[in-house]
Amino acid sequence: GVDETAFPKKRNWTVQQRVRLLAVCRMVSRKGLQYLLEAMQELRHNGVELWLIGDGQQRAQICNLIRQKELETCVWTPGYVSRERLSMFYQQADIFVLPSLSESFGQVLLEAMSTGLPVIATSVGGIPEIIRHDRGGLLIPPASSPAIVDAVNSLVSAPKRRAEMGDYNASRARGRYSWAAVATGYEALYRRMLGEDVPMPIDETGRVRQLEFR
Repeated sequence: GVDETAFPKKRNWTVQQRVRLLAVCRMVSRKGLQYLLEAMQELRHNGVELWLIGDGQQRAQICNLIRQKELETCVWTPGYVSRERLSMFYQQADIFVLPSLSESFGQVLLEAMSTGLPVIATSVGGIPEIIRHDRGGLLIPPASSPAIVDAVNSLVSAPKRRAEMGDYNASRARGRYSWAAVATGYEALYRRMLGEDVPMPIDETGRVRQLEFR
């Protein structure tokens, strides 16, 4: 679940000279960051910058790759950021990107959704269960920098669509993935295991309904 108070919905969409991508992840091979950096070689010419936040065993390799591709003016890597400061970076971003080659769940997706950001992510692992394609973001094939370029460009040129996706994500995060919603879901599951005739509390919009005690 996600703490919606720690990651409040973004309220101010100020017009910036550059559209800011945000990626928050461990710097390890399965995150597919090399494909994101390859995409940035083209995207930088379209007024796009990337904040790449995180640490890991491949941090030095990623920093070297940024220098080799001459991306220092459009890619910023501050390293590890504390949870208390992380929300500030979500608030200042325009699009969240997760180019993973494999992913079990993706807590950072919930944080981005709670903030009201549109998401571009690969259709691997549990990601398609969280991100609704064309509603809350765009799902793309893994290991494809051209797919990243196309997805980012399609949202860069459509600020209204970005805002609509962000609104959808913020509502979905609060309705289905907030701690209160998760607790309600577990309550229903336990009561069903105890033999009670309790429907799972998911309505037609994917929101978790509050259960009433008997």
